Amino acid sequence: MAASKRKTTKLPTRKEAKAKAVVREAKTARKAGIIKGAQPKTTEREYVPKDLEDLLIGEMTRGEDAHPEPKLLLPTLIYNSTDSMKRLAYGYGFSVGKELFLTAGREGITPLLRVIENAGIGRTLYMPVIDTVVIKSATRIKHSINAQNNIHSYEAGMISGYLSGYTSSAIFTIETHCMYNGAPFCQFVSNSENIRGPSNSKFTLHKTIETITEAINASEKQLGGKEQNYMLLCLLPILKKPLLEESSRLMFIAGKRYAELTSGGGELERNLERLAFFFDIREMKIAKSKSETSVVLKYNAYNSMEGYLELSTKAFIGFLSKRFNSVVRLREGRLGSGYSITLSVTNGA
Repeated sequence: MAASKRKTTKLPTRKEAKAKAVVREAKTARKAGIIKGAQPKTTEREYVPKDLEDLLIGEMTRGEDAHPEPKLLLPTLIYNSTDSMKRLAYGYGFSVGKELFLTAGREGITPLLRVIENAGIGRTLYMPVIDTVVIKSATRIKHSINAQNNIHSYEAGMISGYLSGYTSSAIFTIETHCMYNGAPFCQFVSNSENIRGPSNSKFTLHKTIETITEAINASEKQLGGKEQNYMLLCLLPILKKPLLEESSRLMFIAGKRYAELTSGGGELERNLERLAFFFDIREMKIAKSKSETSVVLKYNAYNSMEGYLELSTKAFIGFLSKRFNSVVRLREGRLGSGYSITLSVTNGA
């Protein structure tokens, strides 16, 4: 009895993906009665976002490719705190990937790469090989932060969701190399097999906290516009209960640990500035009096959300409570289109 041949799914090249998307859109339009007969070109429709997730996806797929510099983003760290969070990241990324395909799939693979490049891995390359697709970062860098884990579960899920939408079949993705796990680049492999890489979940709470503090200490500037949209899109499930409470507690502990690591000789203003960069806070100022030190945080319009305010201020509260050995008092208010939070501690408590 002859062995049965395994069915494989051939994944598209860039040119094939774009051509197939155009044909599919024309067929859909004819069925809907929008156009009649053969048309040389499809009619571009205006994309109307249904909610914040759709709005963020739409913003990231517009304009030229940014190719931002590699950096370790906040949601990536939170999603790798436990195995269950990694599974959540993959599942949520998958749903976002499918939505991204429905929004911009007519352009082929380009929208997926454009979005993935804002994940902190820099410019990406798309390499289809028979029934497998490899997506890897073009930037080769030996990163100083080693999380001892391949950490882009959310991005692996997003790639799977997008390619599953394109091929109308189940596509699975794993990250085989990660620049935050000793490799000089990040690489994702996708095909129709339910591929499982070697179990490399080495994260413990201690290691998660240490990696977060390293990422804070490496923060030197604010995010770009599309990076802001990407970070907020990734964070949306985390900004809801019960994940918000767990994540905020993680940030509080990380803030305290960062205070311990920088207490030897680090300047207070410089350390707080790095915290502000890490959370992409628009402006941070310190006001001092004889009895009190206050830290004023001014947020951008895009991240002045209740959940994000709680998540980020918990890290500052942890830092200040440890640094000053004092209870932290919080005062908040509107500031134009953004938000302002003032944290105060007693000097020499």
